[in-house]
Amino acid sequence: AATDGDDERQSYSAYGDLTDIAAPSGGVLTTDLTGDDGYGSWESDPDYYGYFSGTSAAAPIVSGTVTLMFAANPRLSAAQARDVLCETANRVDIDDAGYDGDGWSPYDGCGRVDAGAAVLAVANDAPGAPSPTGPLGVVTDERVILQWSSAEDADDDWLSYEVSWWREGEDPQAVA
Repeated sequence: AATDGDDERQSYSAYGDLTDIAAPSGGVLTTDLTGDDGYGSWESDPDYYGYFSGTSAAAPIVSGTVTLMFAANPRLSAAQARDVLCETANRVDIDDAGYDGDGWSPYDGCGRVDAGAAVLAVANDAPGAPSPTGPLGVVTDERVILQWSSAEDADDDWLSYEVSWWREGEDPQAVA
């Protein structure tokens, strides 16, 4: 959905049961084609356009926010990203948006996207490596049993491990 400068629904904005989130629209400053081939200029600079509007302006704001979230935390799942977008959104136009008890509005979804809050909510350090506690038993040409202590992850991100091994004179092998 698209909001105006006063955080109210734009008249052209989509709304209804499928509305997830809103973003600013109307008068959005954006980059433009280089030189005079673009749409116009902003403060006499032809490389910028100051009147980008419509849901065509709102959608890339949300997409850019999701891209920044995944850049801050590549371990993030799509479902987690969607939840965080909703949890960090700003509830706007409180009097007219019709938010329900769960914080959802048919006009603004979860509210207006807050890129800074969404990125901060997912940005974290990766967990450390697991600690090998040694091979168990006898190592032979056919078998070795490995054991390790799992790494701790403060925010319960999904962890996966890859084990690599090789014998002298052979190429390394791996299994995830």
